[in-house]
Amino acid sequence: MTPLATLLRALDGLLAAEDVPVVEDADREVWSYLSAFHGLTDQAQALHNLAEAFEPRCTTSPRHGMICTLIAQHRRRLAGAAL
Repeated sequence: MTPLATLLRALDGLLAAEDVPVVEDADREVWSYLSAFHGLTDQAQALHNLAEAFEPRCTTSPRHGMICTLIAQHRRRLAGAAL
């Protein structure tokens, strides 16, 4: 299983969970995924791939929007670091 597929599986689990701190757990999962890539360009591409793969998933979950916001925060952080 690819690192992206592993992350998506973990995030799907968080979408389905009812009693977990989703934002903290999702942030930890995303950081772990991104840390496997070296350099801002590679991390930005990995985050772009994550966003494209995650956004259409399980949009009926109230946690989906929170995770999309988290991904957007990571995108802004990487964009700011590249300046």
